[in-house]
Amino acid sequence: MLILIVLLTISAIIIGVQRTLYRKQQEAELAFNQLSSLVGNLSDVAGKTIETLRRLEGEDKEVFTRLNQLRWQTTSRKLTDDKKTQTLNELMLLYNHACRQTAPNNPQLEELHQHWQQLLHRLSAEIEPYNVAATDFNHTIGRFPFNRFAWLLGYRKKTPLHIPKS
Repeated sequence: MLILIVLLTISAIIIGVQRTLYRKQQEAELAFNQLSSLVGNLSDVAGKTIETLRRLEGEDKEVFTRLNQLRWQTTSRKLTDDKKTQTLNELMLLYNHACRQTAPNNPQLEELHQHWQQLLHRLSAEIEPYNVAATDFNHTIGRFPFNRFAWLLGYRKKTPLHIPKS
């Protein structure tokens, strides 16, 4: 009888831990999915900027190829939300770096850059729920007994979004 009570208690703990991990992961994924239209718009602006820069500079630089790869990965359905977050962070940094090295005084580029900045401003206002959910999830899987079960069940830390300073 005592063994049965112990087994039931352990089972209840395991189920509770697993549900908590699943719920927190779902909260982070839902918060990231709410950013998908902004991420798509950022990807579109990056694509238009790449096309414009290629026309202006007349050559295909390695940075353009990398920006294109990152742009497609941020909207890919094959990647996990965490991989998309890492890719989006890299895309924003590389885009800002590429824009600083281009020729100024081009109206089309200026317009695209302003649109990019507006989207980043909107994104910075809307990433808080995702970053809070990701941080909460990361804290949860870092504590005992959640860390043991997270490792066994394949849960990995979420990457917060960071808006680069322009």
